[in-house]
Amino acid sequence: MSVARSNLAATSLGNRAYFGGGVFSGTNHDVVDIYDGATRTWSTASLSGRRHDLAAASAGGKVLFGGGMTGTSVYSNRVDIYDTQTGVWSMNELSLARARSVGGDGCR
Repeated sequence: MSVARSNLAATSLGNRAYFGGGVFSGTNHDVVDIYDGATRTWSTASLSGRRHDLAAASAGGKVLFGGGMTGTSVYSNRVDIYDTQTGVWSMNELSLARARSVGGDGCR
């Protein structure tokens, strides 16, 4: 991957795997590393903001990265949506800011 990091989110759709966000040495990242299994190549994209402990899912030709933390105890309600058919990124919001629970309640 392009940047070493932990607490990232991953999902796959078709022949591609998507790894987004994460943290390394206290720095949040906005990078999305995309691995194409058919061509065995990597590419990158960017989330709309830097965050870790986010969730990822894919459905209906779209890849979604939602929630996460932008800082210590700062939860996000942002959802980045990548349309794999058009190659366009868009944003939406969760009803409640949240992150994957790491020893806490996971929501704020």
